[in-house]
Amino acid sequence: MKIITYHYIKSFSKKYPYANFLDKKKFLEQLIFFEKKFGIIKNEDEIFKKNNKVLLTFDDGFKDHFYAAKILKKMNRIGIFFPTTSVITKKKFLNVHKSHLILGKIKADTALKELISFFETKKIKYEDIKLRNKFKKIYKKYKDTESKNKFKTIVNYSGDTNTQTKVLDYLIKKFKIKENPNDYYLSKKDIKKMSDMNMIFGSHTHSHCLLSKLNYKNQEIEIKKSKSILEKIIKKKLKFFCYPHGGKDSYNNNTLRILKKYNFEKSFTVIYGEASYRIFKKSSLELPRYDCNLF
Repeated sequence: MKIITYHYIKSFSKKYPYANFLDKKKFLEQLIFFEKKFGIIKNEDEIFKKNNKVLLTFDDGFKDHFYAAKILKKMNRIGIFFPTTSVITKKKFLNVHKSHLILGKIKADTALKELISFFETKKIKYEDIKLRNKFKKIYKKYKDTESKNKFKTIVNYSGDTNTQTKVLDYLIKKFKIKENPNDYYLSKKDIKKMSDMNMIFGSHTHSHCLLSKLNYKNQEIEIKKSKSILEKIIKKKLKFFCYPHGGKDSYNNNTLRILKKYNFEKSFTVIYGEASYRIFKKSSLELPRYDCNLF
């Protein structure tokens, strides 16, 4: 089985010309290609059966995904959607998406310079050498500039959450970025409608945190809270999980134990690869996926 992951699905915007996204036309072309060459999964039962079909997954719970669900519904096909639940309850941007907004509007060199300047002015250590070496390969697979990769590495993998929030909020204000989270993320109503359209939902934690940096207790809170919120919305039990950031170093053995404790049957990484039937059965909590932009 080929498992494909999607994030932003948009039309080009002059407002954020540098943003990474898959154009809506390209998305439609991909669906036609996947259906013709392999076939797209059409119901939950097919996910667990041996086949060479394509399973579509959608991370982070963007408003764009409602559009994707409507297209899939017309095709009588399904996808698995992984919203981050804190944006549903708090109506605030996640830090990871604040950085996307910044890099979407401002050139990476400028953004990185201001990021480092903030830390140096406040005399805050912004780069943990141990973490930098551990995660330095995370963004190498993406065709981005060195400045963009360094910006994302510092923001996502260095420092505590409060520090990350402060610097990103500072940059959002400095660069005069004004966006409404209600226009950016799926609402409870959207999720309910999509579930009624037979789309599947899974957990992506509550706050899109790097699970490997948390102890067992805090990881459990993140996963349990997300599961509880989504199950109340869709009135169904969750079987699927998707790791935030998704690389091998984004989770650990504690994460796997918690997923088993809460009866998750399959979970997805962003590690590139084919989910052969052997892998699908043996490593059901560490399934590889392909990024949509590879196609």
